[in-house]
Amino acid sequence: MITQEANIDILRTKGVLKSVSVALPVWTKEGEDGFLSVDIPILGIKTSAKDDSDVDSAIREAIHLFCLNAEKFGNGLENELKLAGWNFSNRTFSEASLYWGTNDDIIDMILETGNSYTETLELIA
Repeated sequence: MITQEANIDILRTKGVLKSVSVALPVWTKEGEDGFLSVDIPILGIKTSAKDDSDVDSAIREAIHLFCLNAEKFGNGLENELKLAGWNFSNRTFSEASLYWGTNDDIIDMILETGNSYTETLELIA
């Protein structure tokens, strides 16, 4: 059975990316330089934050740029996620819902160690 570890809902208006809602695990750890390293491995993103109060902003900015780069330099957000192993649970012209899942118990346990991050980002691609 596939366990859904992360979800992304994408909304478009007239084909233009408008918003992205994400629910996925993230990890933070303090680096030797005193900054916090923030990892979002399901999206292949690593960023940093000045302190605990800056973590949400760093995550939001990293995901925002990931989405805009997928639109501008890739083949669109949905296609880039599909290439990265995401699967569609729903897709229409203006909306898409994707999930990243696994049927590996060990990977499930590892992913459960991350903090859950949920956010809706308003975008204009």
